[in-house]
Amino acid sequence: MQALISVLEQSYAAIHPPDLSEAAELVDTPIRPRVLLDHELRRLDIISNVWDESLWDKHVGNRCFCVHVYFVQENSDRKFSDEDVFKFIFQSLRAGDEDFAYEIARKGGLVLFVNNFKMRQFTKTKEQIGGGAKPPKSRLLWKQIALTASNDVSIGRWQRAVRGILCGNYDAVLPVAESWEDEAWIYFKCFLDAAFEKAIAQWRNNLGGEALSPDAWKNSFNLGDLFDRISNSANERVRHSAQSIFPLSIRAAFINDLDDAVVEIERFILKTSMLYPIDLGIEELQEQNLEVGSGVRFSLHVLLLMRRAGNPVEPILFGRACYLYVKTTTSRNAELWACYLSKIPDDQRHDAILHFFTSHLSEPKDKFDFLRAIAVYDPENTIAVSKEFVQNSILADPPAFTESDLEIFGGLFQAIASLEYGIAEWLLAVTNYVIRRYFLPDDMEIDSANEFFLAVKPFIEPFLEEGRISADGIFAKSEFICWSRYLAVCEKFSEWRICMDLIKSGTAEDSGATSRFKYQQEAILAGYEILSTTDWMGAGAPVIDSFDADRDQQVACLRGKTLGQVFCSLIEILQYANDSVDEKMEIEQLNTSLELSDHIMKNFEEMIGEFSYVEEGIVKVQDAANRISASPRHARFMTKRLKDKIHTFETAARHRFQVSSDKSIFSI
Repeated sequence: MQALISVLEQSYAAIHPPDLSEAAELVDTPIRPRVLLDHELRRLDIISNVWDESLWDKHVGNRCFCVHVYFVQENSDRKFSDEDVFKFIFQSLRAGDEDFAYEIARKGGLVLFVNNFKMRQFTKTKEQIGGGAKPPKSRLLWKQIALTASNDVSIGRWQRAVRGILCGNYDAVLPVAESWEDEAWIYFKCFLDAAFEKAIAQWRNNLGGEALSPDAWKNSFNLGDLFDRISNSANERVRHSAQSIFPLSIRAAFINDLDDAVVEIERFILKTSMLYPIDLGIEELQEQNLEVGSGVRFSLHVLLLMRRAGNPVEPILFGRACYLYVKTTTSRNAELWACYLSKIPDDQRHDAILHFFTSHLSEPKDKFDFLRAIAVYDPENTIAVSKEFVQNSILADPPAFTESDLEIFGGLFQAIASLEYGIAEWLLAVTNYVIRRYFLPDDMEIDSANEFFLAVKPFIEPFLEEGRISADGIFAKSEFICWSRYLAVCEKFSEWRICMDLIKSGTAEDSGATSRFKYQQEAILAGYEILSTTDWMGAGAPVIDSFDADRDQQVACLRGKTLGQVFCSLIEILQYANDSVDEKMEIEQLNTSLELSDHIMKNFEEMIGEFSYVEEGIVKVQDAANRISASPRHARFMTKRLKDKIHTFETAARHRFQVSSDKSIFSI
C-alpha cells in the first residue's frame, strides 16, 4: 500500500510542479509573518508540552485550531490568505514532500502543524513503534483537534483537507480531489493513518483509541470496498476516469484477480483500436488524446509479463497491443518500433509493418532506419513491404514519387539489398526502368532522369564497385552504367552550349576561348566513347519482374535515341566553326564528321534503327560538305581522299535515308 502511495505522490509531483511555485516563494523569499493568534491558540501552545487533561474539554470545544494567517513580503503588497497557505501545504503533502509542508507551516508560525509533523515522525514504521519510541502524551489531543477541525464546515476546504489528511478523515479531504489518482491517494493515506493508530493502541494501552472519537476508527481495510467507493465517487470526473485501464488494472492487481485484469486490458485495447484504426495517419493520430499511449504501454507490459510468467495470452490481443504501442509511442527509436512489431503474430505482422511504414512514418530517415531495424527481426516481411512501397510509389504510372520517396528508395539498397539473393538486382532493374520511362517519350525528360539518377547513384555505386551484383543482374548492371555515361555526356554537351551562349553574348571571361576548347574536347571525347561502345544498351536480359517485361523492346528503342542524340550533338560541336576564317580547321572538322557519319551508317540497324534519330546530324554534315566543296577558299584543301569520303557519304545517305540528290554537288 505504501508503494502505491509513493507512486501516486511521485506522479503528482511530476505533473504539477508549477502549483508549488508560490509556496516555494514563501519559503525562499525573506518574509515577515504576521500571525494573529487568539488566546486559545496561545493556551494550546502551552499545553503542547505539558499534558493537562483538565484542559481537554476546553480545547475540544473551542475553535482554537482556526488560525487566520497571511504573509506579507518585504517591499510588496502581495498577500497570501490562510486558504492559500493551506492549499500550498496540501499540495506538498499530495506530492509526498512533508518536509516542504513542514517548512511552510514553520515559516508561517503554524505551531499546531509544526508540532503535529514532529509527532508523526514516531509512527512511520512498525519497527519504530515497537522499538521503544515514545510519542508525546499530547498526541491524541492533536489528533482530536485535527479531527474536529476537519469536520467544521465553516472553515475553508483546503484547511479541512490538510487537517483531514493529518487525522485520517477522508470525508474532509475528498472535496478537493480532482482525479481517480487523488481519491486513491486520499483513501490509502487515510487508511494507512488508521493502521498506524491501531498499531500504537495495541502497543500502548494508555494511548489507546478510547480517548478518540469513534469516527477516527471508521476506515475499512477491505480493498474491494475501497475501489468500489472510488468507482462510485460523487465526482463525475473521478467516476469516469475509474473506468480507464490504470485504475481497473490496479484494482485487479490488488485483489489478485488476473483474469479480471486480462478482461479489462482486452476491453481497453478494443476501445483504443477503434480510436486508433490501423490505417490512421500520423496527422490524425496527433489530434487524438495522446494520454491513451501510456495506457497502451501499461497494457502491453502487463501482457509481456504474463507471457514471461507462462500465462497464456490471446495472440490477436497481444498483436493488437504491440501495434497500438508502436503507433502511439512518442519515441523515435526505430529499434523499439521494430522490436515490438516483430512480436505481432505472423498472420497479422505484414499488414502492421506495411501500415506503420506507409501511414505512421513521414520522415525519410525514420522510414529508412525502420526498414534496417525490422530487417533484423523479419527479413521476409521487410522485403515484401519494401517492394510494395516501390510498386505504389516508384513504379506508379504516372510517376507518383516525391523527393522523400527518392531518398527512401535510395536507402533501400542499404536496408534490404543484402537480405535475399536477387534483391539488389531487382532494385537495380527498378532504377533502370524509371530512367527508361523518362526517355521513352518523344521529348526526352533528361533533367528529370538526371535528378532521379543523382538521388540513387550514391547508394547503388557501392554495390557495383564491390561486385555485389550477381550474374543474373549483369544486364541490369550494364544498362545502369550506360545510363551513367549517357547522362554524363549530356552534362558535357550542356556545359559546352552554355559556354558558347556566353561567348555569343560577350559575357564570357577572356573571350571564353579557353573554356570553349576545354568543354568542346571533354564533350567530344565523352561522345566518342559512347559511339564506340559495341554493346550499348544490350538486349536479351532475363525478365526480373513483371514491370520489366518489355525491357528488350524499350532498350532497342532507346539505344537508337540515345546514340542518335549523341551523334547529333557531336556534329553540332564539330560544325560550330562554319564562320571561322581557319579553313584548315573546318576541313578537319568535316573529315571527322564524315567519319562519324560513316560509322553510324555502317552499323545503322544495330545502333540506330530509325532515321529520325540522326536526321538532324546527317543534314548538317551534308550541308557542311556542300558549302565547303563549293567554296573557292577551301579548294586547295579538297584532296581526292576528302572528295571520296564526301561521295561515299552521299551515296550511303541517298541509299539508306532517301536524301534528295539535288543536295549533292558530285555525280555518282
